Amino acid sequence: MKPFSFESFHDALAAPALALAHLQAQVFDWQGDRGQDWQCLSGGFRNQNYALKLHGEDCVLRLSQDLGAFRREIALLRYFKNQNIDPAVLPLPQVFASTEFRLGSEPDADEHWGLALLSRCPGQSGLIALQQGGCDALQMGRLIGRSLLCLHQSLSFTGAGFINENLELTAPYYPQISHQGLAYREYMLDVLAQPHAEQVCGADRLQAMLVLLARQGQRFQQIRGQGLCHGDFNLKNMLLQALSDPVLPEPSTACQLTAVLDWEFACAGSPLGDIGNFYRFDHHLPADLFVGFAEGYGGLSQEQILSARLLDLASICNFLERATGPRSLELVNQIFDKTLALFTAN
Repeated sequence: MKPFSFESFHDALAAPALALAHLQAQVFDWQGDRGQDWQCLSGGFRNQNYALKLHGEDCVLRLSQDLGAFRREIALLRYFKNQNIDPAVLPLPQVFASTEFRLGSEPDADEHWGLALLSRCPGQSGLIALQQGGCDALQMGRLIGRSLLCLHQSLSFTGAGFINENLELTAPYYPQISHQGLAYREYMLDVLAQPHAEQVCGADRLQAMLVLLARQGQRFQQIRGQGLCHGDFNLKNMLLQALSDPVLPEPSTACQLTAVLDWEFACAGSPLGDIGNFYRFDHHLPADLFVGFAEGYGGLSQEQILSARLLDLASICNFLERATGPRSLELVNQIFDKTLALFTAN
């Protein structure tokens, strides 16, 4: 199995540039406590996370520069808390408090930020838990698949598209196209038609991708759904914890899922979007992880997995459109090549 790091794919995802001293002052104004033992955790497109002690309690401070995504994420976490969902199946951080603030003293200052205090969940990212061998891949996959199935069954909308802080559908994925599969296909065609696409992918690979999208029209037509989707469902956005048993003579590889994190891209649509996201890097990870995942999800056919991979190409095109760093673009081409090979073989 080749070594792999999700950081190599997200190498261009810089954290928001907000000085720690400024952030600590903002927390003091909000909570009356500057906090102690600050530790920077992972960041994303427009967010950053810190572990700290506040009022003597361990917590996570989540900072976001995308207020729409921030409000939606907080609303979802609070929604789930009020539902009869088994936390052992879909574990989530608790929202202690949230607020919004604006940088600068001018009335028209446009740097708006969201801050949330969340419970600190135990465990480590799924990728690290897998790489360090503390968790059995098959069991881990079953836990993750079961959790995703619960997520997909938790909330339904009137169609597919973007959702707001009131957990209402606001717009389709692509203007004038309400059908998710066709909307994703049109978006991909738009991205691949840009000059930048040929510069990155090369003429031959680009032409092969266009042929693939043309030939899979019926498959896109069959992609439908209007349930809740996480939008970024992969090992880096979940925490797992190994379970040790002092009675056993050998170290145990049993584990538990302790949190599903980062709901900023949550949306409404086909569950295949999340499934495709999870399978995106399967060529770098143990096969047992995906055997267990399919079992935990209740069974997945080869046709469903192929459709999920096809749908996930929209996310890869989004990376391509935003012209991320060279390592990310190299991986975009790798995923394009892998997908082309899979559909050629099938």
